[in-house]
Parts: sequence; structure tokens; C-alpha cells
Amino acid sequence: MGVLPTLALIAGATAGAAFPIPSSWLPWPLSTLCASAVASWWWRRHRLTLLAIELGFCAAGAALGAGARERALDP
Repeated sequence: MGVLPTLALIAGATAGAAFPIPSSWLPWPLSTLCASAVASWWWRRHRLTLLAIELGFCAAGAALGAGARERALDP
């Protein structure tokens, strides 16, 4: 059950650390994906809920990776 979110989180963290993604814009996709996951769960769209949750984990990992990259590279 937890394999898909784990892989999405690892992929997002890797992308956030590897590419120069500004961490200032990442809260917007996170809030949008959270709202879409709740709405799709409410309407019982299971595959859409899974997709929104996976993309949310990926975006959260990217935010964590980008923040760690910025802190590591800036003195």
C-alpha cells in the first residue's frame, strides 16, 4: 500500500535536489493537489484520487529537495 507514495516522494525529492526548482512556488501545486484529492475522493473517483495523491507526494518531495538544495548551496 505504501510503495506508490514512497516512490513518488523519492522521485520528487530527487528531482528537487537535482534541478534548480524554486521552492517559493511549490506550495501552490501542493494546495491545489490536496483540494483535488479531497474533491475526487468525495465524488468517489478512485483513480483520480490516487493520481492526485501521488502527484502531491511528488510535489512535496520536490519542495523538500529544493529547500535542502537551496540551504546546502547558499552559505
